[in-house]
Amino acid sequence: MSKNLQNNNNIPPKNININLHIGDPVQTEEEKNISKQNSNQNFINLQSIQTTANSNELNLNQSIDLINKDTLSNSNDENYSYEDEYYKEIYKNLILDENYFYQKIISQYMLYQNDINYKMREILVDWLIDVHFHCNFQQKTLFQCVFIMDALLSKVPIKKISFQLLGIAALLISCKENEIIYPSLIKFSQLTDNAYTPNQITFMEQKILKILKFDIFAPTSDEFFSIISEFFQFNEEQKYFGQYFLDCSLIDISFLKYKMSTIAIACVKIVMKYYKIDKINLLFEKCGGGSDDKKKEIENCEYNLLFSAKKISNSPLGAVKKKYISEKFLNVAKLCEVAINDVE
Repeated sequence: MSKNLQNNNNIPPKNININLHIGDPVQTEEEKNISKQNSNQNFINLQSIQTTANSNELNLNQSIDLINKDTLSNSNDENYSYEDEYYKEIYKNLILDENYFYQKIISQYMLYQNDINYKMREILVDWLIDVHFHCNFQQKTLFQCVFIMDALLSKVPIKKISFQLLGIAALLISCKENEIIYPSLIKFSQLTDNAYTPNQITFMEQKILKILKFDIFAPTSDEFFSIISEFFQFNEEQKYFGQYFLDCSLIDISFLKYKMSTIAIACVKIVMKYYKIDKINLLFEKCGGGSDDKKKEIENCEYNLLFSAKKISNSPLGAVKKKYISEKFLNVAKLCEVAINDVE
């Protein structure tokens, strides 16, 4: 044993015996009786606790049953919808945002653009739809991109040589907001057939954000259409059918005179008519289209959507048809062709 260990004060001296007793302690008869009484009392208390717990569990189960019955009762009620609890608040907030951003777009901005024209915009948006489909971006990315582009053109003139650069830079900005994964700058450059370098795209991106003061993420017609179609429980085919007309509205600059919500309601109305969904009055009620003026505006927008879709279908602009004739979008382009044939 080491010297340090011997000097350790925690080690007891050798002359002290330490007795360890393992087993039950010795009890007197009186102590045994008291212990027995305490055990009986503890057993009674335990029974009381168990009874209370069982009672609480029964009450809890009854409460859960009542909740389930209420839930089932509500879910079977034709007037009840889970989405209805949130729809009004979400839609109201989107309308407030829309009123703010609507003022940022000048529908007649082409009158102040000296180097570009309506036809050039149609070609650029058609190209953006094709790129968007090719890259498999989210639907909102496309609509946000076109909004950014129109917002900038409402503020400053642009040269023809930089017009496509504006489009691809606006798409890049929208991707950064809406996409989890998006192509590199080199890929964006390649999408323009290397007409613009990555540095030029980045420079245009910075100019857009500076001019618009980063105030660029407005509610889009697609966003309004999405929430309304969810409320009315459109199936996948019906949603794609409506989106076909939404995409056509992007190409035609005349739709800048309408608010995004108006375009969306008109698209929903087209879907309801084609699929014979008898809820148009409810559509007006839920979307604030109850007044005669609003109904007339929606009807005009509906007609213009059908007419514009027919015009685009018969033009060299083929991105929308190419997109919606694919299996991914259930080939709804053929159905849309039937819907627009009667438009004059």
